[in-house]
Amino acid sequence: MSSSLTRWVCRLSPCLRRVRRLERDGYIEGYRAVLQRSRIGLGLTVFVGVKIDAHADPRADPFQDAIVAMPEVVACHMVSGEIDYLLEVVVPDLEHYQRFLLGKLLELPIVKEVRSNIAIQTLKAAAPLPLEHLAVAHPPASRANGNRRA
Repeated sequence: MSSSLTRWVCRLSPCLRRVRRLERDGYIEGYRAVLQRSRIGLGLTVFVGVKIDAHADPRADPFQDAIVAMPEVVACHMVSGEIDYLLEVVVPDLEHYQRFLLGKLLELPIVKEVRSNIAIQTLKAAAPLPLEHLAVAHPPASRANGNRRA
């Protein structure tokens, strides 16, 4: 190994150890590539509000399992308010959405009502998490030349 490569690897080592620790401690769940949906033929995003018969119903768990298993559903949230679940569904087009809706979602016996909202334009998606709340209230004091900030 060349000396410059050795120096480079040694500088990365503490960083790599920190990343591995974050992975081990569960802060980093995984890594993924974010694909441009329209470039891969997934041009339709639909936000679907779902009402079910009752959350305490024993059929609620199989409903959740079925939703999680559907590849078209890229996000699912149990929410408060007028609906019980908010799904983000990604499909190539309206025809595929109709097949998903009629052939999968509405086939689940606990589903009482569905409201579909088609995304016209996406302004922001897959954004980084807001981590400002983790920042220290005051930056650490500078130790350069023995000076400290108050």
